[in-house]
Amino acid sequence: MQMPKFSLTRHSSRRKDQRGITEEMIFQVLEHGRQIFTRGAIASVVGRKEVRRQNERGIDISNLEGLHVLCPTDKFGTVITAYRNRDLSGVKPNMGRGRHKPRHIHSRKPLPRTTARDRSAWVQELGMPA
Repeated sequence: MQMPKFSLTRHSSRRKDQRGITEEMIFQVLEHGRQIFTRGAIASVVGRKEVRRQNERGIDISNLEGLHVLCPTDKFGTVITAYRNRDLSGVKPNMGRGRHKPRHIHSRKPLPRTTARDRSAWVQELGMPA
């Protein structure tokens, strides 16, 4: 199996060494793990469900259970950090709530007001029945 290209930041390289995580393990988490969009990053995690699914396919990733790999949302494949935590309850998907959720979309221009005459002309232009 050929490893895809992924890059490690200086921080992630240091942390993976401290935590005994190999690049092969990171590759397998990125390949077989569940991706959760959370707090401005993509968390690839391997939990019990992923281990069970891969076992059904004949792939043993039980040694990866609880392994988390974080990548930024704009550069998936650049690893920010990697760590172990078997409790996945702390990894919550970003529901768009919170301090940085825009209440209004400012970049979107309002739609022009149309009249019945404008709509009928548009319908005729498209050749649709009125």
